[in-house]
Amino acid sequence: MELADIAERVVYMPYTHLWVIGGEEKMEKMNLEHAKQEYAGQWLAFLVTEGTPTGELFGELIARNPDRRELHRELRKRKVKRAYVTFAGPVIKPGYAAIL
Repeated sequence: MELADIAERVVYMPYTHLWVIGGEEKMEKMNLEHAKQEYAGQWLAFLVTEGTPTGELFGELIARNPDRRELHRELRKRKVKRAYVTFAGPVIKPGYAAIL
């Protein structure tokens, strides 16, 4: 297969780190903490593929969005069954308090 043939079949889906190659999805593997730093202030849907004894989580960033509701809409639309959804930043805004 020629490089030009592959290039025609590769599509990058923005905001997701999702690459579609000839109908097959290929996702970039990353550290959850790195993803939180890179996408600070956004909601992340993360597929955990492995963990370390120290608690580090590695996997694939499925989707991200600053709005939690929009992120969940996108996950439902794409029929994602398993995802760890987390906020990349403080959940409670500075100056506010929460009672649990």
